[in-house]
Amino acid sequence: MDSALTRLENLLDRFREPEKLGAEELGVLSQLWSEGVESVVQAGKTIHLQEAQKDQYRIRLQQLIDQLPAIETLLSQHKSEVAQRLYAENRRFKALASSYGGSGRNSMGRTV
Repeated sequence: MDSALTRLENLLDRFREPEKLGAEELGVLSQLWSEGVESVVQAGKTIHLQEAQKDQYRIRLQQLIDQLPAIETLLSQHKSEVAQRLYAENRRFKALASSYGGSGRNSMGRTV
């Protein structure tokens, strides 16, 4: 249980700076998060803990849960910033293509 909680805590730390992560790494971290949550659930079902240990793990779990809204906000902001950058680059590319007499279509007849 302790190692599963530590892994989740480490993942949350990495999610705090999404701008340092690539899209693929964010996807992998999301998968690892799901696996970590499942590990905690399974550990909670299979190990027997003394009351003091249960309280300690409850506190750590609650701390993780309390951080999730802030992490979700950070990830949403990052997603929005990436979308804005892609939109601006797309507009810039279209303007560049049209300045060269392009129709905004590539050689295959598709709109770019």
